[in-house]
Amino acid sequence: MELAWEGYPWGTRVGLPDGEEYTMNQEVFCARVAATNDLKLLQWVREEKECDWHCMTSNMAAGHGKGFRV
Repeated sequence: MELAWEGYPWGTRVGLPDGEEYTMNQEVFCARVAATNDLKLLQWVREEKECDWHCMTSNMAAGHGKGFRV
């Protein structure tokens, strides 16, 4: 996970097919970690890296999760 954190393309703008754009930031990183359905990884990102998150993290966890809550 440390390698993923260090190699993440922080600040990169990404375009979606519908024309919407977003920035690769801490909130997006946390949402991607939540989609893995691995609570330990999500806890590591939150506690060790003090990573910010918002509703996208909870939505990913709920959509991909099999029982853990954010």
